[in-house]
Amino acid sequence: MKNPYILAAKFVMRKDELEKDVRKAAAAIAEKMEQVLSEP
Repeated sequence: MKNPYILAAKFVMRKDELEKDVRKAAAAIAEKMEQVLSEP
């Protein structure tokens, strides 16, 4: 059986990576929307 503390630590580490990915995707979407909205 795996150590529950190791599993919890891995979960926390993945959560941080997920948050970074979400922020990166949101920034890309916002940038694209800005380009589209600024076109005449």
